[in-house]
Amino acid sequence: MSRWEAFKGILERNEIFFKTIASVSISAAALLVAVLQWNTAREASSLADMQARIAEANALPQFEITQQQKFNDDTKTYDNTAITINNVGGPVYELSSRAYYFYLVRGQKPGNDASREWIDQQVPVLGYYDTQAVSGASKGVLTTHMGYNNNAKTRSNFDELRKLATQQSWSVFTVEHQVYVGISYADLLGRKHQEYFEVADVGPSRRISSSEAQKVLMLWNDGKRYELDKLKADVFLSELIPSGAKGKKGPN
Repeated sequence: MSRWEAFKGILERNEIFFKTIASVSISAAALLVAVLQWNTAREASSLADMQARIAEANALPQFEITQQQKFNDDTKTYDNTAITINNVGGPVYELSSRAYYFYLVRGQKPGNDASREWIDQQVPVLGYYDTQAVSGASKGVLTTHMGYNNNAKTRSNFDELRKLATQQSWSVFTVEHQVYVGISYADLLGRKHQEYFEVADVGPSRRISSSEAQKVLMLWNDGKRYELDKLKADVFLSELIPSGAKGKKGPN
């Protein structure tokens, strides 16, 4: 018997075995191809997601919100303060912005130790930023909020409030201002946004959370507002609302 006939006999006797091996090999190859295709699709999907995130990031603006004090050559003091909103990111459209200005008062009202009440209150003040200049640009300087002699008026109000608090024997009295800005806009992809920032006197502003923004808006909408030009120290101090704790020495 020749070698070929012997080999042929082996194949015929083990036909089922070899067919099974062939079938398994084909299935394994098909599985390998499927795995490779799945990996390729996953990598393509990851790349697409990354590209989408990059496109989204490029579409979003980056706001730089700063306060600038303007020097008055006549009085030799910084009588005016302005807020500038600058965009160094993606373009913005349908821009709308608003400044919210508060006096922050902390102190302890006059009285004996048992009846002294602690004050810790943000008071809305109108007229500090009563003018707005809009550039119309989608990038760069977008808008500026201004007021006439606003810093000088607040400085005068603060002096009067401190003087009267001393005369009334407040054991503790401090007053300063807090400024917030709300910005509404549409981005490059047409999506609407609403963002709020706490504006620092010096340095970059801080974007605040939606819950913080809601508290600011509630204080602004529900609290009694005072006109910057018409604020009377005696009325202002008498209408401050105690925090509810008597005899408290102030925050730790």
